[in-house]
Amino acid sequence: MMKTTTFLIAISLSLLSCDRLLVFEPGEVILAEDAISTTDDLQRLLISTYDVLGNLYDGRVQIVNELRGDNL
Repeated sequence: MMKTTTFLIAISLSLLSCDRLLVFEPGEVILAEDAISTTDDLQRLLISTYDVLGNLYDGRVQIVNELRGDNL
């Protein structure tokens, strides 16, 4: 009896709706015409790209590239 009750509770909970959890609202939206309008914006974009790529694979990408190029 206990297994049946637990099974029914698990099934009923899995069938409940979770619409609030699935709604995604972006925190910041940048329009295409506003993204890069000055050279300063372009420089900031380039610096942020280096920051993102520097953290790729916990920074191991740079180490592997240095080892492949015999730059020890």
